[in-house]
Amino acid sequence: EGQNMQSGTVSGKRRRSALRGGSFSYVMKVLPGQPMSLNSRYWGSEQKGHTFDIAVDDQIIATQNLDSKVPGHYFDMEYKIPASLTRGKKQVKVEFQAQGKLTAGGLFGCQILKR
Repeated sequence: EGQNMQSGTVSGKRRRSALRGGSFSYVMKVLPGQPMSLNSRYWGSEQKGHTFDIAVDDQIIATQNLDSKVPGHYFDMEYKIPASLTRGKKQVKVEFQAQGKLTAGGLFGCQILKR
């Protein structure tokens, strides 16, 4: 799901992003009694304007800025999910929300991991 979404490829790998304050989301499985993290893969050569919030069930857990973090390479970021957001649940909604008129992503993959 999302608003102002865009998809495409970089070096043959699929990416998802949201433009001008848009967002995109995924429903993802979690283990109800385990500490969990969200792992996300990005392209390290993104230009200015890629700043976004990451929310789990509508609660922001992180803000990410991608401006040329690792030029020429993909990189992964791991975000701890507060236990209160997974307790007693089998799935959560993970949403990438662009700030203002900026861009969320590009996201090349994400997964929920047991910490």
